[in-house]
Amino acid sequence: MLLPVLLGIILASNNEPLFHLFGFIVCIGSTTSCALKSIVQGNILTSEDEKMNSMKL
Repeated sequence: MLLPVLLGIILASNNEPLFHLFGFIVCIGSTTSCALKSIVQGNILTSEDEKMNSMKL
């Protein structure tokens, strides 16, 4: 997860006064994928099918 952010920062700050669109897109993509991962993890953890039932062990 950290690699796309680092790539975006390197590309965005290569020529600091200039704005690099690819670096910005990589940063937005990594932020979006991290948020999506958190949403999916939350859904899996709250799913009734995935909960362990101690009586069934």
